[in-house]
Amino acid sequence: MAEFNADADISQLVLLASGSFDPITNYHIRIFELVRQYFTLKGCVEGRAIISLTPKTTNTNPDCSETQDRIKMCELATSNIHNLVIDEWEYNQRCYTILPKVINKLADKYCSTGDTIAVMITEEQVSQITQWPQSEVDELMMNKNVVCVTPNPHRLINVVQFCSKFSTYEDNFHVIIDHGNTVKPNIRQAVANEQSIEGLVAPQVAKYIAEHFLYKESEKEIECSHIALQMSPKSRILLPRIRNTANSSSNGHKKKKSQTPKMGEFLKIQRMSKRIPSIETAYSELMHKRRDFWPSFWN
Repeated sequence: MAEFNADADISQLVLLASGSFDPITNYHIRIFELVRQYFTLKGCVEGRAIISLTPKTTNTNPDCSETQDRIKMCELATSNIHNLVIDEWEYNQRCYTILPKVINKLADKYCSTGDTIAVMITEEQVSQITQWPQSEVDELMMNKNVVCVTPNPHRLINVVQFCSKFSTYEDNFHVIIDHGNTVKPNIRQAVANEQSIEGLVAPQVAKYIAEHFLYKESEKEIECSHIALQMSPKSRILLPRIRNTANSSSNGHKKKKSQTPKMGEFLKIQRMSKRIPSIETAYSELMHKRRDFWPSFWN
């Protein structure tokens, strides 16, 4: 992939993208490259690209991975791209911030007078924008270029042409045809189904996902013996089996079913045992925080 070169005296291109990037994929990187090539052909000079990660909030994206994991994956995937910045403002907010406000924050911070600002959005976001108040549409599109990459441009072109909110900004809206791939890969589902993600994400990202057991939370419960050998002796002490009751027959009797904590619980225990020097303190804290998760301890 070509580098973003900021050494130029004429109008420089500044790419702005806000999203969860959970995880960042080769598809995202290729979209950046398509937009860069598009504006280069229009006479812009390669400038910089800014990635902004949405925060993990209960209301908007509760299933999103932890912010630090997403930041690390973005850093690994873009390590060979110069002048690409992962901005921290948005993910440090306690709640969801509307896209126009995020974009204006990024533009004020990274753009200079005369720069060509390209805001990258998805097809889903285009549909959402049609429901926004006109004031928010103006805030997003005024003095900026809004870009959407899609394999099927006809629907988007019709939306822009027939939506009155875009009438003033038709020249600001750019639809780029993606001839390379018609389906955006679902990395999280592939990992959960134990399918290969080779070629879909950078090798460093795939390795990070595997080492940190990301996107495994939705799988069936994992037996203690499956990962106990990978854990420290101090952590293994904190892995008692639990028992939940479940109806097993029509005679009304209940049968106890043995279950174990999920992968996310294992990892939290590991981190806790590394953080707390005393095993007794760790056990006490664990009992306090996981009382509902291990009810058999309190029966």
